[in-house]
Amino acid sequence: MRVWVGPLAGSSGAVRFTVTPWEPLVELRAAVDKVTAACGLPAVEQRFRPHVGIAYCNRDLPAEPIIRRVAKGAHPWPAGSTRAPPAGTRRVAARAL
Repeated sequence: MRVWVGPLAGSSGAVRFTVTPWEPLVELRAAVDKVTAACGLPAVEQRFRPHVGIAYCNRDLPAEPIIRRVAKGAHPWPAGSTRAPPAGTRRVAARAL
């Protein structure tokens, strides 16, 4: 699957690169959620937004200053494409810490 990464975006909670197209990634997430729910893990209730996270903020801040700063500095990072490996090519193991 080919996905596009970029442009850089900001919000009150994160600075991230947008990833498109969303549809196949949302479908993949739904399939993973279905399998993990069948294994007894709790269902995911939040909306999934495909992205590449750069920075996160766990404080209650207004979004406008962050969006403005990200927009000002976003020009050196144009959008580009990459290939995502097909689902199932990697085995993920969870373990308790």
